[in-house]
Amino acid sequence: MRKIIGLLLVAVVALSVTLLISLRSHSNSSTPTTMTPTTMPNPSTTSTAPALPNCTVGNLAISLAQGEAGAGHVNAPLIFKNTGGTTCVMHGYPGVDGRNASQSYTQSATRASASGASTVTLAPGDSASAMVVAVNVPSGNMNTCQNFSVLFVTPPNTKGFVQVPTTMPGCPGLTVYPVVAGTTGL
Repeated sequence: MRKIIGLLLVAVVALSVTLLISLRSHSNSSTPTTMTPTTMPNPSTTSTAPALPNCTVGNLAISLAQGEAGAGHVNAPLIFKNTGGTTCVMHGYPGVDGRNASQSYTQSATRASASGASTVTLAPGDSASAMVVAVNVPSGNMNTCQNFSVLFVTPPNTKGFVQVPTTMPGCPGLTVYPVVAGTTGL
């Protein structure tokens, strides 16, 4: 340990001597040295655009468009319309839970594997959508599927939900896709 401290002390002294010699030779030089001041950006004055807020149940009208049936499933776009007075953003998957009329049967939608969610910016009056797919083929010991009477929908990255009436079939396999711009869900 003493050797390391000794070597560090020698290095500091040598560096100090070199620096002093360099400064003396600069001050004795016949050519004047001109220094140009440089300004560095002050991080506290750098401005960035404020992030837009997430769209919430307070500034969205949420509805389910007419669905299409085929090959053992029913798909329908879930529509999110910005009814607020300011622009907001949506990114990712909405939360979707299907429930029957007595609310004794609940199924949470799984997220479809998609090629990545994009951020959708909604100005007042604009709409975004997410496709919801329900299965209408009984599985296991089931002979029939109960229909959902309501979907509990939570916009992406928010809290709170809206109850959206539906008659989608409730066999296991409810799926939701990420939000996209427009009203087609695709």
